[in-house]
Amino acid sequence: MNEIQNIISNNRSPQDLRVYISALCDQPRNLNSATKEMEVLIFGFIASVFKEDLFDSIDKPPNLIKSVVRLCEAVHSYFKV
Repeated sequence: MNEIQNIISNNRSPQDLRVYISALCDQPRNLNSATKEMEVLIFGFIASVFKEDLFDSIDKPPNLIKSVVRLCEAVHSYFKV
């Protein structure tokens, strides 16, 4: 987890954020509960690092609310039964 946190902390551009969101959201995967927990923690860390700069470059124009909703929906998907 420390390695991922260091990568995110040192790479904070909008393009980097798009890579993180894409890696966590865009690929359907079968995950075990430990992996799901780790990914939810990564979402939280991303939000704490980017804060008000959490603009996903996929949105035209970039929109903080859309980005936050996208992350919340992704986190919510981990809790579906």
